[in-house]
Amino acid sequence: MISHLRSQPPTHLKERINHALKSQTDPNVNKIQVVAAKQLRSGDVAVYTKNQQKKETLQESAHSWVGTFGDTARVVTQTYGVIVHGVHTKSIDPSDMDNAIKLLQAENKPLLPNAEIKYVG
Repeated sequence: MISHLRSQPPTHLKERINHALKSQTDPNVNKIQVVAAKQLRSGDVAVYTKNQQKKETLQESAHSWVGTFGDTARVVTQTYGVIVHGVHTKSIDPSDMDNAIKLLQAENKPLLPNAEIKYVG
């Protein structure tokens, strides 16, 4: 599937996604049109929508349309690495990362109330 997609221009990917979306029964999904799509060197397909709300709708309903790219296709939410200066590593217990994540989220809640921490290490 990846090799086939690599030979296709970005406009074909966009059309393929829009066709899959249009065929959905969910009115929140079938009205969305992606504005651009491209295949990355990794083989992943980056999809761009008009705004954040449409992006979130597509992510939430991915189970219904992402299969157009194959049985193992899935939506991957982009994450960003962050290096934090001024935090003593001794204050983080490497044997209990779940607790470390909870502490970091609690300490940063006033500034970043919706921050998600996937990994500390």
